[in-house]
Amino acid sequence: MQFIFNGKKDFVHYIKIKRLSKSTLDYITIYHSEDFEIQDVLENSNKINIVINKSNYLNIIFTKAIIIKESKTQTRVECFICEENGYVYNQDVIDVLYHWRNGRTVNWRSKTENFKYAYIKACSLLNYHHFKFINFDNNILDGKKVNSENDLYIMLGELFYGNGGYFGAGLDGLYDYLIDVNKNKFLNRITISIINKENLILKLGEPYYSAFINILKQKNVIVTD
Repeated sequence: MQFIFNGKKDFVHYIKIKRLSKSTLDYITIYHSEDFEIQDVLENSNKINIVINKSNYLNIIFTKAIIIKESKTQTRVECFICEENGYVYNQDVIDVLYHWRNGRTVNWRSKTENFKYAYIKACSLLNYHHFKFINFDNNILDGKKVNSENDLYIMLGELFYGNGGYFGAGLDGLYDYLIDVNKNKFLNRITISIINKENLILKLGEPYYSAFINILKQKNVIVTD
């Protein structure tokens, strides 16, 4: 992950945005290198490009910026913020990617469902078009460890790819993902053994569980449950 501020690379390494629901103003804290004077690059219309895996994930535009707090490595700005690229800024996505970039794991199990959803988004961004499995056999999905739909897809990603792996999101996302995997000739090597499926059915519902299994089997995944 890389932050490019008004065309300048390498001096910004993290950002944090705070929006106030009762105000049109936003606040952005920019974490930067000590030897950089951020005032020198502030313009009437400022842009931060967030780049992940060499592709442009999000452009953030902020205008009427006023520095309200500054130190050697942090600058807090009051401004008006909007996003380009059709995405909406999500601090949780940025934080997960930032932790990974710095070699830290993220304990998603203790977080809210909104955070888990963001975690899956971070997984998809980090692993776009990545299909190199670390596991092919003895892939056991334990239904007792699944408490939500988000848990299911995070665990599937970890099962085949390890920490931060991506294996779809939601039934439509799973279906689309398996189409991509099929194009890369991996599907005939996928096996999943589900244990404690009763808990999966309890947490997700019988219709969802049946649809999930049907998608796997339609795409030639070998499933035992």
